[in-house]
Amino acid sequence: MTALRTVTVDGSGAWAATAQAAGDRRMMQAAAQIGQWLGLGGSIVANLFNPRLIVIGGYFASLAEWLLPHAQDQLQRLVVAASAAQCRFVASTLGFGAASRGAASMVVNRIIDDPTTIMEPLPRPTAY
Repeated sequence: MTALRTVTVDGSGAWAATAQAAGDRRMMQAAAQIGQWLGLGGSIVANLFNPRLIVIGGYFASLAEWLLPHAQDQLQRLVVAASAAQCRFVASTLGFGAASRGAASMVVNRIIDDPTTIMEPLPRPTAY
């Protein structure tokens, strides 16, 4: 009989980090595979736009110490231009709410810049 493990998923990725830190073989393999896919995506971005940094956030940031070495290896292997090879991955330190806070601040800044924008009528739904 196989022992079942209980895992509490709290939305922060802490459960995955705990399994990684404990050396769970399946989690290590999953992190390597996800890191390689991140590296593939990053190499596409690097080949197109030649950024110096690619910032990852959310769950990826909470697992950065296990994902980023694989992602960086894949990135270095797949970039075409020598200048793109200087690109590197970094983990965001802003937390899970960064995107929503940024979106909200854009709306607030627009209203502060031009308070009359909140007086514009809402678009009417179109008939099908």
